[in-house]
Amino acid sequence: LVTLTSLLVARNIGASGVGLVNLAVSIFGVITLICRFGMDLNLTRIIASKKYDVKAPAWLADAISYTFVGFLLSISAELFLRLGGQALLVRTFSDQGLHVFLDILRPAIFPACLSYILLSVIKGRGDQVIANALKDLFPALWRFFAVILMIYIYGGISVENLAHIHVYGFYALVILLIIVVFRALRVKLKNISLKSFYPKSSVLAIISGAPFLLISAMDLLIASTDTFMLAYFSGVSVVGQYSIAFSLSGFILLFLTVSNSVSSVEYARLCEEGDYAAVKTLFLSISKTLAISALIPLIIFVLFSEKLLGLWGSDFTSGYPVLIVLAFGRYLEVCIGGVGVLLMMAGQAYMVRNVYMISGLMNVILNYVLIQEYGSLGAAIATVFSVILAKLLLLYLVHAKFFTDKHRRS
Repeated sequence: LVTLTSLLVARNIGASGVGLVNLAVSIFGVITLICRFGMDLNLTRIIASKKYDVKAPAWLADAISYTFVGFLLSISAELFLRLGGQALLVRTFSDQGLHVFLDILRPAIFPACLSYILLSVIKGRGDQVIANALKDLFPALWRFFAVILMIYIYGGISVENLAHIHVYGFYALVILLIIVVFRALRVKLKNISLKSFYPKSSVLAIISGAPFLLISAMDLLIASTDTFMLAYFSGVSVVGQYSIAFSLSGFILLFLTVSNSVSSVEYARLCEEGDYAAVKTLFLSISKTLAISALIPLIIFVLFSEKLLGLWGSDFTSGYPVLIVLAFGRYLEVCIGGVGVLLMMAGQAYMVRNVYMISGLMNVILNYVLIQEYGSLGAAIATVFSVILAKLLLLYLVHAKFFTDKHRRS
């Protein structure tokens, strides 16, 4: 559905329009990441490790405290954009269309933050299928049918239409998540009291979420540096070409994404119980399965990259070398497996943070150097190198921490 949506959108707004949308969404992602402050990942870990009963008001108090902090940070982010931050972004990337898109997206900052916190509650409880459906399937369905409806009614779609679709999608997702949390977890309104807003809980939410914020920030830095630097050095049209190739290569990474969502709770449970032999068995089994499953899409992307990109329009066919490089990088990432998720669920978030800091810095340097020389192909090479570097370092840490004889004896 995501691919079909991007195909319809690309044929209507072209490479420059696609690039503008992706640039604005990347900026929005950075803003919402700061507003979440790592609290969503921390809440999932706490609930999954069963430090308290998920049906007791204790977890509800934490969730409300995290939401309250997210609300304050969202208000601060919107004020920053209104008081000059948005104008600074427009001047930096030299595109007035960005101003219009961000104007429309601003009201969705807090709903986006709240949706991640609600999803973390559902994930922590172990309802991975529901969480994945709400996080990935619902937005994909929403955007697909919204784009179809816009094209049917107006005969086409604009960048402004896409911005409104994103905003209304976040509001719809939050409403749906609230219904699921209150019904599936049997949350009663009487369990919600003003005690949940005790200041100490909010301060602890920020402190405990900080390591996860740094991890997510480094991860996002690796994912978005190419977009930001391409927009700065080459313009939004090149960003549009690159983003379609990047999105297509994501088909390979889909196997790992689904696996991480499902296995994270199991990793947390096994690590809490100290059953590291089971952790190793599960990790190796998943990694082998992923490597075999992702081989077919890799072959397809390598052999038919130019023809595949041609489906989005003639503006995008020149990006076929980028698709090949990204596809190989994604496949290597899948073969290495969910090393970062395993370490975080084992309470070793600081290790992942340190690795991502190294990799993120490397990514910025390589993108800065290679984009000026090779354009979008340089961005692909830099992104692949930094991601694989991070995954290999994390794999070494996983082996040293969990799979050595010394650790198994302990």
